Amino acid sequence: MKVLEVKNNLVKIEYSPEDNLLLSGFVIIEDSQSPYVAQILSLKADRGINYAIVKLLFTFNGEGQKLIPMNFWIYFLSANL
Repeated sequence: MKVLEVKNNLVKIEYSPEDNLLLSGFVIIEDSQSPYVAQILSLKADRGINYAIVKLLFTFNGEGQKLIPMNFWIYFLSANL
């Protein structure tokens, strides 16, 4: 998966069918600073490219012990999914 665009708390990601994403499912997006939990809002295919729109909901510490609600803008394009 690859992050294509970020607008406020919505992220557009490119994915392959092997990723088995489900509508209303969840993904974890990790950038260089912290991981984020996002919910899949939309799945689309356009000109042979599959992409999803996900909404960032929470961030959490690296140990997965504490969820922190999102209430700020995120600016990242180089992240692992």
